[in-house]
Amino acid sequence: MKQEIDGNYKIKFSPSTCARFYSHKIGNSANMLLFTEEKIIDIATYYRFETQESFTRSFKKYYKLPPRQYRKIMGKLTLQREEFRLKNELTCILVNYSIYYLVIMLEL
Repeated sequence: MKQEIDGNYKIKFSPSTCARFYSHKIGNSANMLLFTEEKIIDIATYYRFETQESFTRSFKKYYKLPPRQYRKIMGKLTLQREEFRLKNELTCILVNYSIYYLVIMLEL
């Protein structure tokens, strides 16, 4: 990681370090949008954006959707995926139970 200290004793990071930090910050905010009910302004403040508008611009640049729309669309997809996973688990449990029941009945 390339760094240098300027005359005011501030650390300056290389552009790649800043890009990684930025993508981490936006990615974490996307997770908060999906898995919490926090207001967008509160998420923006938590990740130290100066305004909700600057957060929205940055988020839209990265995800091609504004935060509210991302939460709505991706939240539905996440819910559908979870419902699908639960249905598959339930099917496996029922099949296993049926096989177990048949084995017991055959032993009688």
